[in-house]
Amino acid sequence: LTALQDLVYEVETVEGGFAFLVSPEGVIAGHPNSELISKNIAEVFSAETKEHNLLQRIPKGDEFSFSRIDNEGSSHYMFFSPITVKGVPRSWSLAISVPYSQVMQTANQSLLVSLLVGVIALLVVITLLYFISNSLTKPIVSITSTLKRIAQGEISSKMKLDVNSGDEVEEMAEALNRSIEGLNNKTDFALDIGKGKLDSELNLLSDQDILGKSLIDMRNSLKIANDEEEKRKEEDKVRAWINEGVAKFADILRKNNDNIQTLSDEVVSNLVKYLKANQAGMFLLEDEDKNDIHFSLASAYAWDRKKFVNKRVDLSEGLIGACAMEKETIQLTEIPDDYVEITSGLGKATPSYILLVPLKHEEDVLGVIEIASFRVFEKHEVEFTERVAQSIASTILSVKINARTRMLLEQSQQQAEEMLAQEEEMRQNMEELQATQEEMSRKAQEQKQREDDLRREFEQEKEKLMQEIKELKKKK
Repeated sequence: LTALQDLVYEVETVEGGFAFLVSPEGVIAGHPNSELISKNIAEVFSAETKEHNLLQRIPKGDEFSFSRIDNEGSSHYMFFSPITVKGVPRSWSLAISVPYSQVMQTANQSLLVSLLVGVIALLVVITLLYFISNSLTKPIVSITSTLKRIAQGEISSKMKLDVNSGDEVEEMAEALNRSIEGLNNKTDFALDIGKGKLDSELNLLSDQDILGKSLIDMRNSLKIANDEEEKRKEEDKVRAWINEGVAKFADILRKNNDNIQTLSDEVVSNLVKYLKANQAGMFLLEDEDKNDIHFSLASAYAWDRKKFVNKRVDLSEGLIGACAMEKETIQLTEIPDDYVEITSGLGKATPSYILLVPLKHEEDVLGVIEIASFRVFEKHEVEFTERVAQSIASTILSVKINARTRMLLEQSQQQAEEMLAQEEEMRQNMEELQATQEEMSRKAQEQKQREDDLRREFEQEKEKLMQEIKELKKKK
């Protein structure tokens, strides 16, 4: 636009004439009088706008002309030529206004000179016109033709002009060539962006190259939007993967919450498959015997084959003990050759990554999960494993509490049955004791009765004996 505006400024007409550029909305974009720039043509040429429908004909790309009378009463001839750009539905227009008086004055002067000079002057004029047609008219015609092609939206490097007149026409041609080159570069740049090549570069024509800056800003915005879209897709993918895994293991924990062994087997095997790891083991804390607290291997999994291995790890032994003591996740990428081996049908190999996650409920560690893999886990995979480990710990704690509750209930029931048996035995003993007491009471009464009878008999015998003694004494 800057280049076209400069061309408008450089258009030379007869004295009193001028050229200006009008946008599809009727806004004057270029005019020798800077005060009229950005004004609507309806404000400047109100009568002509109504009479000739300028606001309707300019966007359509019509080429037309008419005569008008200015404020001073002078007649002017006004001509509108369309400027169209490919892809833009409405056209711009280049308008030129020339006063009739100046045109006639120039014509009268030329006629007078030609009459005075005569045939010689006429020959000179013909010669001059010939050279002018070669040095001026042809370049202007070429420039005009090129401008029309640009106005029609045509852009090509073949449209560049080769003008060596050494005057303003050559400057116009060079400015037009720069515009063509800039438009070609912008077109290629826009095509690259349309093909998704957001790393393409564009050299600006100058600091005032608004169109070029706008295209670069558009490219940068598309690049940022593309990066954000890729980031969002990746985050959505990770979020969906985590949610699916959490739901999967929640279902496993819900279905196997009554047996620790089954729960351990299901969790370890599904965890290896979901993380696409190679081997894993679950170590659970055994703390029933306070004098022998240790970790035991509850379940192990490697290359789709379960390995029920009796393995014991002391509370402060190795990485298992360190993970439990620190209550934090441990990741290893430098694995000793003799630490662990992953076995497959092709042989044995040392993993390149070890992940140890504590089964932590609040501040209590109930066990440790150890996972071996040939690849290093992503951050979201580690976070997912930690999240699942918390759910596993809660379920294991619940299973242990339920098992202990069942054991206590069984013990309570057994003790109740024993107490009932003892109570029955005591009742029988009490009945036997009561019967014994009644028998003893009866025998005591019989004994007392016998003693009373004996005492009476003794008294009777005694009295009888005393009577006999008395009788003997009387006899004596």
